[in-house]
Amino acid sequence: MNDEFMIQLVKVPRAEFANALYERISRQPESRFANKLTFRNVVIGFALMFVVAACVYAVVERGWRKVGDFWVDVETTHKVQLSQPVPVTSEELETQHQNMGCVPLEEARATLSFDLRVPDWAPEGYTFDDVVCGVDWMGKFANLYWKNTNAQFVFIQFMAFDQRQYYWDTQDYKISEPIIGPVAPGSYEEVLVNGQPAVLVRGDWDYLEKDFEPSDQAIQTLDSKWNSKLGIQLYWMDGEVMYDLYAPADVSAEDLIRMAESAQ
Repeated sequence: MNDEFMIQLVKVPRAEFANALYERISRQPESRFANKLTFRNVVIGFALMFVVAACVYAVVERGWRKVGDFWVDVETTHKVQLSQPVPVTSEELETQHQNMGCVPLEEARATLSFDLRVPDWAPEGYTFDDVVCGVDWMGKFANLYWKNTNAQFVFIQFMAFDQRQYYWDTQDYKISEPIIGPVAPGSYEEVLVNGQPAVLVRGDWDYLEKDFEPSDQAIQTLDSKWNSKLGIQLYWMDGEVMYDLYAPADVSAEDLIRMAESAQ
């Protein structure tokens, strides 16, 4: 079949039109987002990226973290179980302190399963009365206090823990890895005590500020939040012993480290 008659009346397009049409159809399709890339969209985009990053940070921060020789338990909130009201007045604290069973320093050293190193320097206004409180029956723990002479029952607490543990499977003693916490994200940092890794923690959980309501339940669970102004803590290892200094927040980190380094 001859169909030349169908194109006899078709006019050939001008060269300019043909070139323009080819150029248009040969281009890559533009992104719809490119037409809307305004300052507002850029700001929104960065805000979304920040939110995602914050969520990822929160997920990553919560859990166990290795800092120096320590495993740090990191939590965003903390539940505290109490079987009795927390002492809040100076009289209650003094009574609790006396009931811990304090003994002279040299007597405690003879009872403990480890060599107890005691700081011989403390920040101005704090004194040590040469007694050790809260020695457990196995001699693996000791609790000491430096009282503030300028304030009623304000103190620096010094604790020592023997990290040697007996393992029945191997029938041998091993040094267990020291554990800190729980603490809040961002509240801790690695420092040095006598050139060795240590952990400094700023703040504490606020359960001391909670009310212990009368209840038939023997144990009450209190939700607590982290308060960076409640205290400052320093943890370090000396051989087989873990030491912990807990001081009011107005004691500087430098003084706390100096006190730790003076232990002998």
